Amino acid sequence: MSLTQTYTTAAITASQLRIPVNSTATGFPAVGSAGIRQLMWIDNEKMLVVGVPVAGMVDVAMRGYDNSAAVAHNI
Repeated sequence: MSLTQTYTTAAITASQLRIPVNSTATGFPAVGSAGIRQLMWIDNEKMLVVGVPVAGMVDVAMRGYDNSAAVAHNI
């Protein structure tokens, strides 16, 4: 499985659970999906993705997954 690269379209806080990204067209579950479990990395932080409510948005259930640190991120 190859990794998909995208980027955030706005700065995010350390506790934010809905993450705006450039694209969810490839490498992410289908738009409207929920209940999935997929890892996502931003810098050194791992996040547990649980859904893609709309194109360009990813819902995460846990920030700082797998003992990584939940921190704020710039665009």
